[in-house]
Amino acid sequence: MLMPSLSPRITLLLLLSLAAVILSGGLRLARQSESVRVDRDRDALRRFSGDVQGQLLRLDELYESHLARLARTLPNDKFIIQRKADGTFGVRQFSLLHHDRSHAAGDVHVQEAARPGERTPVPTLFEPSTPSVRKSVLIDAEKLFGDPESGWIDDPGKPLIFWLRRTSDEVAVLMIDTASVEGAVSR
Repeated sequence: MLMPSLSPRITLLLLLSLAAVILSGGLRLARQSESVRVDRDRDALRRFSGDVQGQLLRLDELYESHLARLARTLPNDKFIIQRKADGTFGVRQFSLLHHDRSHAAGDVHVQEAARPGERTPVPTLFEPSTPSVRKSVLIDAEKLFGDPESGWIDDPGKPLIFWLRRTSDEVAVLMIDTASVEGAVSR
């Protein structure tokens, strides 16, 4: 028995309809999307962050030790102070202030090379009795002669100051240029 043969038109129509069904099924499947969230392994990032934080703390301690060494310098020779301040990045001015008002006339201020047109303020513990050409920064004596022997003063509108109490009557005050220190750290 012979099978009746299909005409080529019917075969073509069957193939085209099959292609249309496959196309519509493909378009429908293409519209569906499935999101699978994969938790990322953040251990490496946490380790890196911890290492960087540790290095920054070590750098901070090292910088403070350099500032403390400079603050312990005897104020007799201003050239030695300037040379040591040049070796410590960001120091704008070294000042030695006295807690007793009668010794305040003996305060020492050694300024680093100022930028053109810049007037570096002078730290003081007492309000000046006469108007001065130089701008002064009034510092609270209770902060300097209180419990800690050294520290930072970062008051708004005032320059950044590192201080170290040398004796019960005198304190070394180092005025820091924050822009140059930040520039050095970011290099």
